[in-house]
Amino acid sequence: MPPRTYEGEVVVCFHHFVAKYPTGWLTVRNLIAESCSVSTDTVLRWREGETRGGIHKPSAPTGEVKFRLAVFLTAAGYRISELTQLPKNYRSLAEILGLQVLTLKNVKVRLGYQNEQDVHRLLRGETVRLPSDKLIALDGMIKEMAAEVQKRRATLIATIEQKLDLDLSSTSGPVTTYQTASAEPIIVGTPHEPAVIDSLVTSLSTLLGPSDHPLAMFEPMSTERRRAIRDLVGTERLQELIERLEALF
Repeated sequence: MPPRTYEGEVVVCFHHFVAKYPTGWLTVRNLIAESCSVSTDTVLRWREGETRGGIHKPSAPTGEVKFRLAVFLTAAGYRISELTQLPKNYRSLAEILGLQVLTLKNVKVRLGYQNEQDVHRLLRGETVRLPSDKLIALDGMIKEMAAEVQKRRATLIATIEQKLDLDLSSTSGPVTTYQTASAEPIIVGTPHEPAVIDSLVTSLSTLLGPSDHPLAMFEPMSTERRRAIRDLVGTERLQELIERLEALF
């Protein structure tokens, strides 16, 4: 059977992706940092959050970097909802930015915008219809950059396969869809596979146990936390999930 595909927001898919390689975290961190042109400390903050003023908060990429991460995860076999919900030509624009074929500033100038926020509105799906001159400019830019995009996409996929020993040649398997980090997953296809539990562990570690050490996110599982987990994921296979959490953390 082809490998299972996971679909969700970029942050949720990021946490699912890094949770799959607990013993290869340094390789994954370096790979993401290099692909997104950020520091390894930045990737660490995305995974663990950060504490400011004594308050621990999640950390997530924004702007161009968010689309670099989205394109990276797409190359790794994920379906990123921020991209799939866009019209095809807007998705192509996101890929141009995500693969760093052009910068946001370059795109702004080519499309004749006054500021970069206009491009962000396109990529957030807030601009439903472009004026004809900007639509022509966008389509022309996509065609002009198509060969370079294809080249960089192929290079990125090959790098991910080589670094993580994956086969990304087929992504036509069943799909598991996630809404947000705090929402119950919508399972499409066969439910309750180990990977689903893996993703729940990742999301719950963010929700329930910020800590200075990634392997000490949870205190011993209290009645309150058991109830919180039950409320989030329902009663089916709850004991398995709790055992996995206690074993990991």
